[in-house]
Amino acid sequence: MAQTQQFKIAQKELGANGCNANPVPKPCNQPYWLDAALTDLHRLKSTTQGPLSFQQVKDQFASVPSLPICARIDWAVVVLTTSLSWASTLREPGPMS
Repeated sequence: MAQTQQFKIAQKELGANGCNANPVPKPCNQPYWLDAALTDLHRLKSTTQGPLSFQQVKDQFASVPSLPICARIDWAVVVLTTSLSWASTLREPGPMS
């Protein structure tokens, strides 16, 4: 497989231009789906949901060609708000007995 420069992948996948500039333009520096880029490069073997077993990891590294195991971590942000009302006055602790 021919070498592919990262900025060329970003330009194609994101539909952006000038991704080889310094500093990198904001349209080129965006979160994106790893599987889409790897599929376009014909480097995606498969996808799976959930964790791999240790044996699956060992099997992948033993395969020919050995392709890396990639992971996308997507954090769900939950914002909780509470209203606290204090019914008593906070006091400094006294000497210990």
